[in-house]
Amino acid sequence: MVSALSNLGSDEGKAKIRAVELAEKKLSDLVTNQTIHLFNALNIKTNFLRTDPSTWETNEEYLSGKKTLGSLKVVNDIAERGVSLISSFNSVLTNQEEQKQFLLQVVEKHRQQYPDPNKKTLQNL
Repeated sequence: MVSALSNLGSDEGKAKIRAVELAEKKLSDLVTNQTIHLFNALNIKTNFLRTDPSTWETNEEYLSGKKTLGSLKVVNDIAERGVSLISSFNSVLTNQEEQKQFLLQVVEKHRQQYPDPNKKTLQNL
């Protein structure tokens, strides 16, 4: 991964990675020269990256960075918003569980029929 820090990142900015594509990738495939910005944003010194990884466990900069990263709270904001949205939407439409399940099945079928629901894609139908 350290050597991947010299790889050039995507020119497209924030590229979307689908779950299927992600499952086929190694962690080092996701590291580019842009990854260093994470260290900078979290005020983690990167001098330890120039040393042998076997010495990192005794390196103060590494240990400090590891502590910082370990204290971060990971949140899947998109998933949480989606759950909240569907809960609100469901309660507006119906209070009957059978109808809610039917609605979810209709949405799932629609997503299977149109896996890429971009405006441009839908206009070409």
